Amino acid sequence: MNKTRGRGFSGLALSAVVCASYWLLADNYRAYRLVRRTGNKLFHRNEEVQEEPALAADAVVIEGFRHSGNSFLVGNVAPSDIHRVHSHSHRAFALREAVESSVPTVVMIRDPLEAALSLRHRSHSADVMAWGVRFTAFTALVCWLGYYRSVWKLRRGITFVQMEDMAVDCRAVFAKVSAATGLSFKEETSYATRHRFDGARPEQNLSWASRLVLAQARRLHASICAYPEAAHAETRMTPALATV
Repeated sequence: MNKTRGRGFSGLALSAVVCASYWLLADNYRAYRLVRRTGNKLFHRNEEVQEEPALAADAVVIEGFRHSGNSFLVGNVAPSDIHRVHSHSHRAFALREAVESSVPTVVMIRDPLEAALSLRHRSHSADVMAWGVRFTAFTALVCWLGYYRSVWKLRRGITFVQMEDMAVDCRAVFAKVSAATGLSFKEETSYATRHRFDGARPEQNLSWASRLVLAQARRLHASICAYPEAAHAETRMTPALATV
């Protein structure tokens, strides 16, 4: 029977492997597959290895870091369109494939501390994470930063959606996603995954290492959230600059 691993040397080694997988060749499927299979051998697990992305011509990709509203958004796609949606990889290689193939791509993003604390809580409450990993605030933040660092490199092919915006006015977000992807959404909003919007309670006693990573994560978060507006402003300025 698989056991949850979170303490001692095995827990430290596991955390290092998981964090590294979000930073080293994170957008490369073969690197992911190698790490996954190696982890299964080392930790005596039999975790699923995701298949290499294969996207149809009408596909839409909806992704994001864990606990960032992915399930809520996908759960409200109309039944007639749900077959088009690829989601819950939580890995950058799926995004690279979509962007390079010009597939409409949506990435959810949430405040890094809230996402990290929510992931930490979930990983400690049940044996649901790969290899039974139990995240700390630090390791969750490191993974968050690694994930969105890879996403940022692909930003020109991505529509970003803030989880906080969806919590305030999900219908406006559905309209935004529909305009970008052509997806239809349910007329009656499903709140089956509404609990994922419950705000984590930010801790005041984060370690100094966690605070350093959080500072970097919040800078990247701010850049991503401002990116659509900055890109539009740059586009509007281009004709004027060309006449100078």
